[in-house]
Amino acid sequence: MKKPQPLTMTLVASLTALAALASAVIARVDPMTCLLRGLAAFFAGKLLTGVWCALFPAEDVGRNDGPEMDPPLGESVSGNEAEAA
Repeated sequence: MKKPQPLTMTLVASLTALAALASAVIARVDPMTCLLRGLAAFFAGKLLTGVWCALFPAEDVGRNDGPEMDPPLGESVSGNEAEAA
């Protein structure tokens, strides 16, 4: 299982905390409750990002572990057209 990227986790957690802080400020909640909501949202975002990355791991794009594929019809293996004819 691939470990989640710390930057991704921090970015998602920061965005959730920012959204919680903004909504608390708009709702005119007292400052201590506003900070507690932001802190709770930060850790919830960090935890849920880790869960998401564990359930849906990113695939390595450059890796080729699959079986060898035959070339498409009409194309030669070596790329030399004289051998194909």
